[in-house]
Amino acid sequence: MGFVYLRTETELWTVGFYWPDGSWEPESDHGSKDAAAQRVTILNGEDLTVHMAELIKERDELKDQNRELLDQVQCLQWDLGALQSQHDRCPESSMTTPGVQ
Repeated sequence: MGFVYLRTETELWTVGFYWPDGSWEPESDHGSKDAAAQRVTILNGEDLTVHMAELIKERDELKDQNRELLDQVQCLQWDLGALQSQHDRCPESSMTTPGVQ
């Protein structure tokens, strides 16, 4: 038997299980889906440390992606600075359109 949760009202989730004959046995009510899901996890005996390890791994991967994006932004800023420096050295006459004064 495994515990599950059902939305039983607009803002109510009920945790419980089904008996082999198909009848529903409620265990507890919760005001949010997350709270009901957490209760189901505990009742089903899932190891929360596994979930925590997965979250830590995901956080670390996001940190790595963040560092890579920051490096790209810094390179783009450097390129922009170099282009602006080159642009500033261009003579003004080359900036005008031929035939337009």
